[in-house]
Amino acid sequence: METILDPNPTKARKTHRCDFCQYLINTGDTYLRSTHVAFGDIYTWKSHQQCDDIAVKLNMFEDCDEGLTSDDFIQYIISEYDNLDGPKMPRGTEFKYFLDFVINHHKK
Repeated sequence: METILDPNPTKARKTHRCDFCQYLINTGDTYLRSTHVAFGDIYTWKSHQQCDDIAVKLNMFEDCDEGLTSDDFIQYIISEYDNLDGPKMPRGTEFKYFLDFVINHHKK
């Protein structure tokens, strides 16, 4: 994967989906937008600033030669939640709970 346009803060003129967490980026929110090439395809990556920040803080990009996928991001967050000994949650708990817990823990 090659980055051809570095992440750039952009104000959403319409609703998007964060390519990391898969939750909505609402109209008016500031989000990061970057452009990449992988396997000959050009694509735009959109993400919440906080999702990008936690990915950098947890060094998620180091083991991803071909880029960090949404599935990779989700697995990293759940693994970090487990490493932090987060409270035992019932099966089916929404991913947003784990993401918020990890982000809030690392803000300290």
